[in-house]
Amino acid sequence: MDSKTTLGKIIITNGLTTGLILFVLGIIYYVIGIDFFSYLFMGINFVLTFGIVIVFMILGMKSYRDKVLDGKINYWKKLLVGALISLIALILSGLLGWVFFELVDPTYISGQMEEFMMRMEDMGLSEEQLDSMRENMDKSSTPMGQLMQNLKTMPIVALVISLIVAAFVKNDTTIDNKAF
Repeated sequence: MDSKTTLGKIIITNGLTTGLILFVLGIIYYVIGIDFFSYLFMGINFVLTFGIVIVFMILGMKSYRDKVLDGKINYWKKLLVGALISLIALILSGLLGWVFFELVDPTYISGQMEEFMMRMEDMGLSEEQLDSMRENMDKSSTPMGQLMQNLKTMPIVALVISLIVAAFVKNDTTIDNKAF
C-alpha cells in the first residue's frame, strides 16, 4: 500500500482532471464554432465525453485497487470510486461551463437552440410540435438552465456508467492473470 495515496485523493484527482478535460473540450467546441445541436456533433460528443469519463473511472478504480487495497477490490468499492469520479467530473465541467457561458457569451446557448428550431421548422414540423419543443428547450436555454438540467441528470448518469465499468475492472490482480 502506498501511504501517500488515499481513496479521497484518487477520487478527487481523477474527478477534477476529468472535469477540466471536459470543460476544455467544450471551450474548443465553442472556439471552433461547432453546432451543438447537429446530430453528428451530438453523437461524436457523446462518444468522446463518455470515453474520457470511462478512462478516468478505470484509472481510478485500478489505482485504488493497486495502491490502497494491495491488488484486491470488490464490485461495490469499484462502483463507489467510479460513481464519485464521474459525478465530480460532470459537476465540475457543468459549473465551469456555466461560468464561462454566463461571463463570455450568455446568449450563445439560446442562439444555438434558435438555429436548431429553424432547422426543425424547415423540416416541416407542425406549429404545435415546434411550440412544444420550444417550451421544453426554453427551460434550458440559459447557462443556468443548462446547469440545473445537468445537475438533475448527472448523478443518474454517473451511477449507470459506474455500474457498467465496475463490472469490467478486475477484482484481484494478486493472482497470475494480470489482465485488465
